[in-house]
Amino acid sequence: MSRRCPNCDQHLLEDEQTCWQCGYRLGPAPDNLAAPPSAGAASLSAETRADSPRPDSSLIIYGAVSLCVVLFAIFFTFFLGRQPRVETSAVTVPEGWVIMADRQRNFSVFLPQEWPVLDANGEADELARALSEREVYAMATHPLGGFVEDEEVIFLARGSRPSTFLLVAISPILNRLSLAEAARLAREGDVLVRDARQIENLGAWQTAISVVLEAAGEADTHCEQRFIGGEQTALLLALCAPPGQLTAETSETILSSVQRLRH
Repeated sequence: MSRRCPNCDQHLLEDEQTCWQCGYRLGPAPDNLAAPPSAGAASLSAETRADSPRPDSSLIIYGAVSLCVVLFAIFFTFFLGRQPRVETSAVTVPEGWVIMADRQRNFSVFLPQEWPVLDANGEADELARALSEREVYAMATHPLGGFVEDEEVIFLARGSRPSTFLLVAISPILNRLSLAEAARLAREGDVLVRDARQIENLGAWQTAISVVLEAAGEADTHCEQRFIGGEQTALLLALCAPPGQLTAETSETILSSVQRLRH
């Protein structure tokens, strides 16, 4: 309200064309009504901009660390979800024994600590060479292993004597068999089957097969086998030794401790 009426000196609004006090007719309002900002105002504006809030570097660092923690937690949870879950076994680990597992985490087993192990995922060449040295290894999973061509030996543990060993193989084709079919097929095989029956172990059912192998150039070998089905592959185990080399208690401890980790 910087304008005044030239007739009565009354304060007027900038856009008024007639004085509201005396009725005096005024000319049009000036085009440029806004006064230019003073130097002080410009200085104040610059100070205001300088003092305006800026992002705090500590908050940025905190946010980055929090994001890393969240991502790690998600990854670790996913990693744990993929790991095999080992159930509590009814078998106690004997003194001087260890819990072994193949590198692919297909199974775990209790074995005497002094038994050397060959794993297909780490010692493939050594395992193949060992399997070719003795005919009894090739026959160890018969009769069931003799019905398929996809059987793959993945694990070999040898006792204090070369003729005592545990051999483990997998087969997707044999996995199509039921436990009853596996027992029936075993009796129709090419080796002497002393017994074939279904047993419960660690809350699951398996087919237990007792056979006598007649390997060329070697004494008869007795094998206790286990046929364990899964979602994709069947697991075949053969714990073999000449008569009298393994006690029934030792054989049962080893075979009863076997647990599938990956199906």
